[in-house]
Amino acid sequence: QNLREGRLQVPHQRTAPVGIGVRRFYLIGGTFATTAVAVWVMLSVLWPDGLSVLEGCLLGLFVLLFAWIAMSFASAVAGFVTVVARAGRKLGIDPEAPLPTLHTRTALLMPTYNEDPRRLLAGLQAIYES
Repeated sequence: QNLREGRLQVPHQRTAPVGIGVRRFYLIGGTFATTAVAVWVMLSVLWPDGLSVLEGCLLGLFVLLFAWIAMSFASAVAGFVTVVARAGRKLGIDPEAPLPTLHTRTALLMPTYNEDPRRLLAGLQAIYES
């Protein structure tokens, strides 16, 4: 089955929120800035007598692992600022107005592996009702 043939019932819709480029810039920029400062401090510790091969490997691992932590830190700071500023992106749905009409169908898939169907469907119903 060729999924590229035929016409779409609904035109292509935007899936990324508005301003995602700015958000990514701040996340990646914050990660890079934090990592650059940490690498500069680490180099000031390792550099006085020159870098050996082992110290170079240590610095490489430090950069990778610290960048991972710095990205989590930048993401947490962005989330904190969003919560404090109450500037979270809403769905654009007015709670007082009627719900907008649906134009597409969405399938919700739930993986199961030899589980009791009654318990599984009870959990699915609880998710639906929440």
